[in-house]
Amino acid sequence: MRKNIFSIVSYFLLLCLTIILLVFYHNYYIFLFLVLICILPAFSLGSFFYTLKRLKVYAQLPAIKVGKNNTVPVVFLIENPTIFPLLNCTMQVSIQNHFLTDTMDITLNLPALALQANTTELPVTSKYCGCLIITIQSLRATDLLHFFTLNKKIGHKSEYFVMPELRTLYQDIQTNSGIGEEDLENFEVKGSVSSGISDFREYIPGDRLQHIHWKLSAKQDTLIVKEFESMSSYDILLLLELYQNEQNLLDASLDLLYSFSIQLLEQQLSFCIGWYSEKDFQLTLEHIHNAAVLDVVIQNLFYEQTSCITDLTLESYFKLDYKMGQALYITGYHSPSHQKYKEIYNDRSRVVIVEIS
Repeated sequence: MRKNIFSIVSYFLLLCLTIILLVFYHNYYIFLFLVLICILPAFSLGSFFYTLKRLKVYAQLPAIKVGKNNTVPVVFLIENPTIFPLLNCTMQVSIQNHFLTDTMDITLNLPALALQANTTELPVTSKYCGCLIITIQSLRATDLLHFFTLNKKIGHKSEYFVMPELRTLYQDIQTNSGIGEEDLENFEVKGSVSSGISDFREYIPGDRLQHIHWKLSAKQDTLIVKEFESMSSYDILLLLELYQNEQNLLDASLDLLYSFSIQLLEQQLSFCIGWYSEKDFQLTLEHIHNAAVLDVVIQNLFYEQTSCITDLTLESYFKLDYKMGQALYITGYHSPSHQKYKEIYNDRSRVVIVEIS
């Protein structure tokens, strides 16, 4: 709590002046005014603490998933169920992308009107993908007479995901020596394509429409899709290095990972996405078989901690006890040691190393 000395001094000066006038003039109205002045501080502080305790402050988001550079209108609300307004209220809001180190702090003026909810809208745009966390840190309010200002801790968090964008796969790609565009064009694994039908199940958002069994769906009055058995599951591995630098090439790496993933799904190929998790201290592998699963995995990836140490994912992959058919390693770090890894672990699966420029 912070005392507003100027307002308190002004009040006591007015109180002293009123007493002096009453002594000299003995006026009934001056007496009533003096009584009112004496009551006001108790009323101001009492209504202030009563109202502040009952205020509800939160934010609303119209969407949970958007693309880059799309504006999201974040609505901030302050609900006051009491008959006492608090006209001097400010919100301390922070907006942070989990992959970025910078946090943007914003102050919003939003009075708490009596017996109603007051709102204000803040347009938020991000040119980088990730999980945007919008936190209402605190609410600062002042009583009617401006005697005291109090910070009330809120801690309300809202978040939404800014998804990677689809890019031309060979745009802004620089590969290490011996790896060129032809390697990327030939990056595929034979034997991962689905073969015979193994089962039927209900439709899940993200399933391909070509897999819907229309006759069976009509009989059961619900969408039924065909499940295929795989001749060789998850022979493709996309590896992402969560290395963060000043150029924020991790954002471009995520775009490339997402673009390759969509291309593989369009070819009806199942695959794995892998990265080194500093939370679990190991290589994390996630199986991807449709677009819905891909979105969930990408969103979970946004919660991972980035690293200033290079090649953690690549080193962890080469130390695995099993082999994948092919691996595509995406990193924003340029190093001649990448080729040495391939020479040292030549018995491992073929690895294409892509360095984002």
